[in-house]
Amino acid sequence: MDADAQLQLYLDRAKEPKQRGFPPLEALSARLNEFTEPLHHAEASPDTAPRQSEPSSAKRRASDLEWFEDKFQELKTMLSRRESDTSEIVSINIKLAEIIDRVDRLTAALPGEKTMAAVETQLTELSRSLEATRAQSSSDANRIARAAK
Repeated sequence: MDADAQLQLYLDRAKEPKQRGFPPLEALSARLNEFTEPLHHAEASPDTAPRQSEPSSAKRRASDLEWFEDKFQELKTMLSRRESDTSEIVSINIKLAEIIDRVDRLTAALPGEKTMAAVETQLTELSRSLEATRAQSSSDANRIARAAK
């Protein structure tokens, strides 16, 4: 395969949509075979000196176990964050439901359209009456001022 074909293949792979997974889970899955390899390797070659391979194998298992526990803790932490986020969303939804209920009750308590139209009519008449009273008061004040001169 020539260099251009390899580059094109690499470019095609890079452009492919990647599935987004849960990083700690992917890392755990990728290393699962590491936990089984030492066991199979030890069983396959019983003639090797067990005392020489035991310390390095034990150290490797201990480091693998530490790594696994760290990744498991990361996973638990991420899941607990997700649960707290979910509980916050639930509390927000409860508060929104209470607000909606309150608005519905206030809407139901509002007077009907006919009542509102009657109130508007009365307010319009009152406004006209006040305007007429102001105009009359202004003309009366002008007349009194002229008479006082």
